[in-house]
Formats: sequence, C-alpha cells, structure tokens
Amino acid sequence: DGGRRHYVRRCWRKSFIGASLAGQIQYIMTLFLFGLTSGATVLTAQYWGKGDRDAIEKILGMAVKAAVCVTALFTVSALAVPELLMQVFTNDPVVVSEGVKYLRIVAFTYIMMGVTQAYLYIMRSVERVVVATVVYLLSLICNIIMNAIFIFGLLGLPKMGVAGAALATILSQFLSAVLVLGALMRTKDMYRLEWKKLRIDGIMLKRIIRIGLPAGMESAMYSISNVIVQAGVNTLGTDSVAAWAAYGKVDGLFWMMVSALGISATTFIGQNYGAKKVERVHQGVRVCMMLA
Repeated sequence: DGGRRHYVRRCWRKSFIGASLAGQIQYIMTLFLFGLTSGATVLTAQYWGKGDRDAIEKILGMAVKAAVCVTALFTVSALAVPELLMQVFTNDPVVVSEGVKYLRIVAFTYIMMGVTQAYLYIMRSVERVVVATVVYLLSLICNIIMNAIFIFGLLGLPKMGVAGAALATILSQFLSAVLVLGALMRTKDMYRLEWKKLRIDGIMLKRIIRIGLPAGMESAMYSISNVIVQAGVNTLGTDSVAAWAAYGKVDGLFWMMVSALGISATTFIGQNYGAKKVERVHQGVRVCMMLA
C-alpha cells in the first residue's frame, strides 16, 4: 500500500509539473503581447492627453489585430506540435505527456486571451483601470476555485488532474471575455471595436512600430533567454525542472509588479506629454525612478 501511494503521489507530482511547464508557453506568449502592445499603449496615452478619440480607436483596432496574429501562431503551434514545445522544457516522457494534454485543451483560449488583454492594455492608457482590475481579479478567483474543484474532484465531480487545470483556465478566460463584453455594453463612453476601424493605418502603424519595437525586442529576448535557461535546466532532471517551474511563478509575480509600475508611468507621462504639460512629465519621471 505504501508503494502504491508513493506511485500515485509521484504521478500527480509529474502531472502538476507538466501543467506548470505547459503554462510557460502562455507566459511567453503574454510577454510577446506585452511587447507588441507597448507602442500602442504609449501612443494611446498621448492621444488621450490630446483628446483625439479617433486616433485611439485606430490604435485599438491595430492592437487587436496584432494580438490575434500572435496568439493564432501560438495556438497553431500548441495544437500541431505540442510534444516539441514541451521537449524544450523537459525530457521526462510522463511530464511531456501531461503537458501535451494541458496544451491541447488550453490552446483554444489563446486568441480570446490575446483580444481581451490587448483591449485591457489600451483601456489602462485611457484611465479605465477599474475595468482591468475587476476583470483580472474575478478571473483569478474563478481560476483558483475551478482548479480546486476539477483537479481534486470536489462537489462530487471526478478527479480530472491536469485536464481539470486546463478546463479551469478555459472557464476563467471565458469569464474575462464575458466581463469585457459586459463592460462594453453597459458603459457608453467605452471604446468599441468596429469592423471598419480594424483597418491598418500606415502612418499610425509606423509610429507604433517606432515606439514599440524596442519594447518588443526586449520582451522577445527575455522570452528566448527563459527558453535557453529552461533547456539547460532540462538536462539536470525532473527535480530541477520542478524547482525551476516554481521559481518561474515567483519571477512572473515580480515581472507583473514591475510591469504595473511601467504601465502606470506610461499612462501618466504619455497623457501629460500629449497635453504638452512638460513639467508634469518631468515630475512623473522622477517619481517613477524613485519607486523603481
């Protein structure tokens, strides 16, 4: 009996490691989204300071298009070659198998996640921070509760393991999309997506690329470095991979805190720059440097 319990615990442990490593694909995708939308958020803040609503709606449309393109690439990769993606992080066949199960389910949320995040990034730049805060908070609570229910089989449901973790992610992302849609329908002054505004504006695109390219390259290099380090850790065995996965969660939390400060600085400085309040810009820079 003791040996059987040890075997079961070992299998569950490898399942959770597989799900955690598969989640790194989503984390890398989020970094790319952040880099691609950085230029859009900077310009949005500037045009918000100028009061140019039409320009903001053009930027919003292009940001959503870029997010769809990036997340579609990750979706196709996760569905077509999930084993190859998992083998970047680990050689353990059991962990790879469990990670593949997770990827094949959760990949269907990537595009929805990209559109939602792009919209919420832009909303932060026009002082709609409460919307993003409420959406992310409720989504997080939903994810935690659903993970407990589906993974451990609470409320009379069967234990689903890694598939339950993936299902919880799908439900939390769906909730995020519903909340954003609800905010659009209930608030008259929210920026709306219209098909005619989802076109590419050449001049605006050049501005976004000029501002966002450095941030995009930074996020891309950070993502690549993570993959390279993970590939090195992969050679040290499953225990080292598990330790690195745990570290990745802490690193992600720190990155989110720094990103929150950066977004706040971008919004404040961009708005005052667009309104030509130079002294306020200087004040914002000094405050942000002290906080950092």
